[in-house]
Formats: sequence, C-alpha cells, structure tokens
Amino acid sequence: RDSWRYVRKWTAHLQQQWQFGRTRFTEGLPLNDTLIKYTKERFDTCAAIGNSGGLLRSRAGPVIDEHDVVLRFNSAPTKTFEEFTGSKTTFRLLNRKSADAMLEQPTPVLSPKKQLAKKAQQSPITLMWRAESYHYYGMLRKKYPEDPLYLLAPELLIPLITVYKTLMKRMEEEGVKWEGSQAAPTGFVGIAFLMQVCKS
Repeated sequence: RDSWRYVRKWTAHLQQQWQFGRTRFTEGLPLNDTLIKYTKERFDTCAAIGNSGGLLRSRAGPVIDEHDVVLRFNSAPTKTFEEFTGSKTTFRLLNRKSADAMLEQPTPVLSPKKQLAKKAQQSPITLMWRAESYHYYGMLRKKYPEDPLYLLAPELLIPLITVYKTLMKRMEEEGVKWEGSQAAPTGFVGIAFLMQVCKS
C-alpha cells in the first residue's frame, strides 16, 4: 500500500495525461525487491561510465572491467570499443529518450539457438527512473519478457530529487547561473544509486 502511494506521488504530474490503475501497473512488477541482493552485499568498487567521446582518448577498458559493478548510461555501445569503454555492464540506467526508444524498437525475434545463448549469458540489468517510464513499464515487460528490466523505487527517487533541487537553489543563491532545464540528470540519479550498492 505504501509503495503504491509513493508511485502515485512520483507520477502525480502525469495523472491527467496518462492515467493508469493500480492493478494494471502492479501486475507487471516482480513480487520481491529484485535489487535487494545488491544493497545488502555492498560491493567494494563501482564505476559509472558516461557516453562522452572522451572515452576514446584513453584505453581505460581493462581498468573499467576490474570494478565489481559497472553502471552505464542509456544506450551507449561497448561492442568494438572494448579497449576504450570496457565490456562489463552490470546496470544500464535509461533516461526518458532511451526508454522511449526501447518501446519503439521492433519486437525482437530470436531463434531457439539464440534464445538459449541469451539465457546462458548474464544480461545487464536495465533500470528506468523517469515518471513517464512508469506509464509504459508494463508494455516493456511484455515486449522484453526475458530481460531484467526494472524501475527504481519512488522511495529512493522522491527524497533524491528533493536533495537535487535544494543543491540547485543553493548554487543559484551563490550566483551560479544555469541555462535550460534544471531537471535532475540521469547521471546524478546513477551516482546516487551506486552510493546505495557500493563502498567506493
């Protein structure tokens, strides 16, 4: 009950545009907290890898892959760039644009052989956090039933965004000017998430 209250609060600004009921939303959710093993274990080292082309200026791939957990943002590729970006991906955190792109992609059709190969390898856990993603989470689960695809809990996100807004306000009071939107970036959310599962 409390979790649903948080969901409603997190998506409140979308209620007039996208209305979804509790039953339809919760039927696509896992029964348990799927990330609990990560928050309990607290890994020694983690790396957050962005999408900047600056990665191509250093061959940091092997160093990145040495970390216990590697978080990547959006759909930045690693294939053919392993020397620079590494190949390990534990989590992939999506912004709204990348989550929308997943929904628009053709439904994947895999041969039985490829299905077995996919099950044999450990797929990265895809995480979404934007309120808009909550609306079509059920559709994504149906489209990618075998993929570990989850939502970050509003219980984490709501206080996190409050902290972000407080920081932005203090910086403005100090004379720091910002252009464009001050919405919390996915990078900020990703670092905050890693602080829950990593020692350093």
